[in-house]
Amino acid sequence: MNFSSIIALSKKHISAVVSIVVILACCAFSLLKLGEIDVLESQERDLSIEYGRVMKNLKYGNALTEDLASIEVLIEDAESRLFEVKDLAKNYDYFYTLEAKTGVTIAAMRQLSPKPIDARSRQNRKRRKAKYSSIGYDISVVGTFSQVVNFLRSLEGGAAHYNMGKLLIRQGKSKGESSQVEVNIGINMLGRKI
Repeated sequence: MNFSSIIALSKKHISAVVSIVVILACCAFSLLKLGEIDVLESQERDLSIEYGRVMKNLKYGNALTEDLASIEVLIEDAESRLFEVKDLAKNYDYFYTLEAKTGVTIAAMRQLSPKPIDARSRQNRKRRKAKYSSIGYDISVVGTFSQVVNFLRSLEGGAAHYNMGKLLIRQGKSKGESSQVEVNIGINMLGRKI
C-alpha cells in the first residue's frame, strides 16, 4: 500500500477520516487541558476555604467589642485574685480566714522566697517575660479529719488560684472522742510578678 492508494481510500471514506481526525484532535486537546483542570480545581478549593474564613470573620466580628469587654472584665477579676509577694499580712489573712471558717488550727505557715532566675536557660527566659509568678507557702494545719477536708475544699473553692505541690497527712494527738490529723501542705499561689 503506497501513499496514493491511502489518499484514494481516504477520499472514498471521507466521513470516517474526518471522524478519526476529530477524535485525535479532541484527545490531544483534552490531554493538554488535563493539567490545567487540576490546577483550577486546586485554586477553587483554596478560594472556598478562604471564603469560609472570611465569612466566619464577618459573622463573629460583629460581637468583637462585646467579647473584648467581657475578656477585660475576666482579666480584672483574675488580677483581683492575685497574691502580692510583698503584702504578707494580706496573704496570711487569706489563710487565717480559711482557718476561722473551717475550724482547723494553722500550726505553722511560712511564705517561701521566690527562686532566683537563671538567665541562661530557655525556661527561665520565659519566666522572666511572664506577667505572673508563683508564691510558695508551707502550711501545717491541725484539726479533725473533716475539718482538714473542709479546709482543703475551702482552699480549692476560694478566690485565689493555686497549685498544690505536696500534701503530707499524719495522725495527730487524740482529744476525747475525735482524733486530730496534722497536714503539711506545700502550695504555690498565683501572684503578681515583682
